[in-house]
Amino acid sequence: METKKVTFKVRDIIFSNPGMNKVFHSFFPAKISYWLMKLHRKFEKVTKDYSEAQKKLMELYVEVDENGKLKINPKTEELIFKTLEDKILYSEELKSLLESEEEIIIPIIPLSAIDHHNIKVETLPDEKQKIHLPFTSADLMGIEKFLEDETSAEVEKKI
Repeated sequence: METKKVTFKVRDIIFSNPGMNKVFHSFFPAKISYWLMKLHRKFEKVTKDYSEAQKKLMELYVEVDENGKLKINPKTEELIFKTLEDKILYSEELKSLLESEEEIIIPIIPLSAIDHHNIKVETLPDEKQKIHLPFTSADLMGIEKFLEDETSAEVEKKI
């Protein structure tokens, strides 16, 4: 399977859209499933590293109660920072963390692999069939870095 190195911003991995989750939990041929499993593990590692760094930032800048738990404003459910400056520093460092980049080797999935798999046909009571497509256009936008449309490559070759 063809691969390429792609640079992702941490925020794009942390806040990946439902399309990625659909892909990770869909059925594909063994080779594609293997690569997606590896990719999912890399995304999970980035998410875990981010969570640990965020926790350290909170411990540094947020007030704690007598039990050592972070203080949260009960009305707004927002963290209570030690000072206004700490709140600003926390926000800046968190933003910097989210903007940092991770290089990840990803599989190039032929669009035809998505076309063929995960399509379900349901027979309705009136004997009509309803087709359930696995991915919406919005889902595909979330995974476009991974897809290769072979038909457009063939058209480009002919031009």
